[in-house]
Amino acid sequence: MPSRFSKSLMAVLLTVVLGGSAVAQGSGPANPRVALLELYTSEGCSSCPPADRWVSSLRRPTLNPDQLVVLAFHVDYWNDLGWRDRFSQHSFTERQQALVSANGLRTAYTPQLVLNGRDFRGYGGIEKQIARLHSEPAAVRLRLETKQRGTSLRITAVAESEQPLDPDSSLYVAIYENNLETTVENGENRGRRLRHDFVVRTLFRPITITAGKATRWEQKLSLPADWKINDLGVAAFVQHNRTAEVLQATAHAVQ
Repeated sequence: MPSRFSKSLMAVLLTVVLGGSAVAQGSGPANPRVALLELYTSEGCSSCPPADRWVSSLRRPTLNPDQLVVLAFHVDYWNDLGWRDRFSQHSFTERQQALVSANGLRTAYTPQLVLNGRDFRGYGGIEKQIARLHSEPAAVRLRLETKQRGTSLRITAVAESEQPLDPDSSLYVAIYENNLETTVENGENRGRRLRHDFVVRTLFRPITITAGKATRWEQKLSLPADWKINDLGVAAFVQHNRTAEVLQATAHAVQ
């Protein structure tokens, strides 16, 4: 990984810890925009662990899901280089490629951070970006509910447009998991024990938002045995399909 990430890491941690509480202070819109931060990563990439640790550091009360939603997508194009990432999915690689195109980039890379649909490399400025977005009214109001009983989980997400909405926008729902660990036995990270948070376990097929109407999405599923229920969360976000701009996001722990 470029050394600038490691150098920026301490600065980011300090500014988020010292300045994060300011994000929630002051008056603002009734339905403020919530930032979506996506990490594209792989257990086979030796540059990725510092980014994974930085993303894990964002799990703090001063940056709650009312301000920032975080999702970590493990891509699969490292899997042929010595280590198969058990959290990787080809659909996540396809999502990253779509973001690469929307951002006019020449190629995909890891680790990559994407903030509200835009390639994000100013790691030290994330708290300013969150505050800026939080001061703006969201074009969409999102409601997210979960009902969990045993290994059964029902998810309901409702999106309502508050402003004239481009018809090329979709509602996405994802299940993520925290506190995951892997001992890597081969590849660039051989011998390292890696810890992950916000790992996307599944990203459901999106549905198109209808302007002026409430768009409702509901799914009932049985949770796989290796998913730790107490560490699961659900996120929902509305994104413009062409520009990749995220109009609103929300998340909470499975309840």
